[in-house]
Amino acid sequence: MNSIPVLFITYKRPFHTNEVLKALKAHNIQNLYVFSDGPKSQADIADLYETRLLIQKIDWTKPTIIEHDKNIGLAKSILYAVNFVFKKF
Repeated sequence: MNSIPVLFITYKRPFHTNEVLKALKAHNIQNLYVFSDGPKSQADIADLYETRLLIQKIDWTKPTIIEHDKNIGLAKSILYAVNFVFKKF
């Protein structure tokens, strides 16, 4: 089993998210941390939740999933995700 932690930061791109998830599954990534920022506006909600549904359907491992209710922005999302995982490892 591969115990190296992998961070996956998502937002509102279901197609790209699905492609990345296929690759992670093909490589049997087990220690997966998924972070999803909240919507910037009402226009983002549909794609954001479609992306989150893909994350919820991960079936080859039990990922740690962190979903923000409000948008914190790209820079803060990256810092939050990296700091979260670095504190654990």
